[in-house]
Amino acid sequence: MFVASAIVGCGPFLVLHLRSLWAQQQYQFFPFVIGAVVVLLWTRIRDVGEGGVVFAPSGLWLPRLSVMMALILLLGAVILVSAWLAAVAAVVLSAAMFWSIGSRRPVKYLWGIWSLLWLTIPAPLGQDANFTRQMQRISSQISSRVLDLFQVEHVMDGNVLELASRQFFVDEACSGMISIMSVVACGAIYGVWVNRRPLHIVALVFCGICWAVAINVGRISVIAVVYEWWHVDWSTGAVHELLGLALFMLTFGALLSTDRLLQFMLAPIPVLSPEGIPWVIRCWNKLTMLGDQLVGLRTGVDREDIGSQETGAAKVAGNADGHRPALNRWWPIAAAVSFFVLGAIQAAVLMDGTSVHSVEVVAHANTIDASVLPEKVGPWKRVDFQLQEREAYSEFGKYSRSYTYEHSTTRDLAIVSLDYPYLGGWHDLCVCYRNAGWQVRRRDVLSHLENGWKYVEGELEPPEGDRGLLLFAGFDGEGNPAEPASSFVMWRPWFRLRRRLYLNVSPQLFQVQLMIQSRNALTDSVHTDVDKLFVVSRQRFRDYIATQE
Repeated sequence: MFVASAIVGCGPFLVLHLRSLWAQQQYQFFPFVIGAVVVLLWTRIRDVGEGGVVFAPSGLWLPRLSVMMALILLLGAVILVSAWLAAVAAVVLSAAMFWSIGSRRPVKYLWGIWSLLWLTIPAPLGQDANFTRQMQRISSQISSRVLDLFQVEHVMDGNVLELASRQFFVDEACSGMISIMSVVACGAIYGVWVNRRPLHIVALVFCGICWAVAINVGRISVIAVVYEWWHVDWSTGAVHELLGLALFMLTFGALLSTDRLLQFMLAPIPVLSPEGIPWVIRCWNKLTMLGDQLVGLRTGVDREDIGSQETGAAKVAGNADGHRPALNRWWPIAAAVSFFVLGAIQAAVLMDGTSVHSVEVVAHANTIDASVLPEKVGPWKRVDFQLQEREAYSEFGKYSRSYTYEHSTTRDLAIVSLDYPYLGGWHDLCVCYRNAGWQVRRRDVLSHLENGWKYVEGELEPPEGDRGLLLFAGFDGEGNPAEPASSFVMWRPWFRLRRRLYLNVSPQLFQVQLMIQSRNALTDSVHTDVDKLFVVSRQRFRDYIATQE
């Protein structure tokens, strides 16, 4: 019953977490991680020998601690509507299962296998995205230097490589199989498979990141050189996939070579006599063997001691007459009931987010065409309309309906967009633009006098290019306005927390935004024209979705 309750308690949000990982190409390696854990655990349990060793703490403190931590994390996941926290809870809870295996069988590198599950947990607060952007920036800068050596005329604008007649985007998703995270996963899985020490695996993963950057630089440079010299595009199609496969094999070969080098460099120094050993050698040997017992590479409990360990656990679990203490009788039942309750709440939250009404509203919003917004609004004239569909769980919304307007006097272009759906309430675009490298010069929460509907206005400045004026607001499927967050939302941790606490305003949010970029500061009259275009667009979108007419 306890295992079933644990699955129910973590299952709903855990499925949501895995679907979110699959929607991000750099994390699509996670099925291989889960498969590697299952295969390694199964083969090492099956092939365990009589002379094996095992490390599993005696007593019941570890499984109880993991269950308690998992319950706390799941409670936080329910409160914050966070699939990420639920996934962390599942990994923490799995430690109890590994403890159960380790207390009975001498499985080599047991906790090293368990640690692989953390590869399915992205870094919190968007730090993985920040790391990816930093790696993109490094790859772009080095690629530009390489192209200079080959005398290829180009301009590297951020992560966009511009040739004379073609643009290429230096995108992590374009790396495919040689994305940074997939190389990290390969290095960690290989290290556990061949039973490398923890320090060795950490060094191998770091070197893998360096190799991934180097190979990506080669990929970017090769694609640009081939296109510039022979006008052949290797950035798409089967050729691009074959190039990615070849570079991945090259990266994996480099990892194997690096592993051999690290095996030599990080090996403990042999000592013939324990007397008179220099302190440097003693410290080095302790450092290289750090964590061996923890992960099960060095003797923690011999096989013949397992029986005594189980006897000790039995003494903890029960009295001499075989009766279990009251604490040991009720805590598994209480934990199982808690998992069932938390799982039911998660299921209810997900059902609310995918109710029939919400599905109908999104389906109706998908019928929006160019005629929903007027062709002319004051001095603005519509010149373009585009539909866009992204991956599910995109932080920019799965769907977008974008209209481009041109000002009759200044010839400035303004892009009006409806982005949806956002689960979890208010979505602050100033934070998104900041994460993309823009600087937020000003962010104000304003309201229109005629209806009191609040919105956010921000002045943005990109790393290169024209400055921008951004206006955005949100409403739910019934047309109720979403209350904008205060300026405190610009603090990263609070932004992540508040967005999930805001379910009481709108389980499903539609967001209207207007972005205009100009070399010069906007005049008061143009600023008034921008406000008018935003108000008209917001009202038209709201009426179309709320009335479903």
